[in-house]
Amino acid sequence: QLEQLGANCLEAPTIKITDPDDNYAGLDKSIDNIHTYDWLIFTSVNGVEKFFDRLHCKHHDTRILNHVKIAAIGGNTAEKLLTYGIKADCVPEEFRAESLLTKLQPYINKNSHILLARAKEARAILPEKLHQAGAAVDVIQCYRTVTADFDYSAIIDKLKAGKIDLITFTS
Repeated sequence: QLEQLGANCLEAPTIKITDPDDNYAGLDKSIDNIHTYDWLIFTSVNGVEKFFDRLHCKHHDTRILNHVKIAAIGGNTAEKLLTYGIKADCVPEEFRAESLLTKLQPYINKNSHILLARAKEARAILPEKLHQAGAAVDVIQCYRTVTADFDYSAIIDKLKAGKIDLITFTS
């Protein structure tokens, strides 16, 4: 969109999405036991993509989720779910864990079993507060975020020469 407005954009990735530490063993096990969960929570588009990639690798489709309520943090995460035919049951107004906790509170009790599918690198507040509400929570690593391997020297040179007017961060 910036280029459509006339900008000359240079991309400099700072992160890269990689496989989880356990090479999907935990996620695969959770998919095998999906029938035991009341809620499935996604915190990012990447988590949605990795979850459904593994679901399809295991020769399942979305019908396996027919009894599970789905929560998504963020409009983009909820939109990504729609591409798989899933409409999130719970999307907080603010795209933060604390807002999701507030919205989920009426539905969580000591009998709730929740699958939290997310990155390895994530804040602990969501699983901690869900545990405090009495829920059993399985935190499953769907992916890792690592530093991208990228040569920034050309961009640094342009910055030093004053040839870059604007820097944006998307993550």
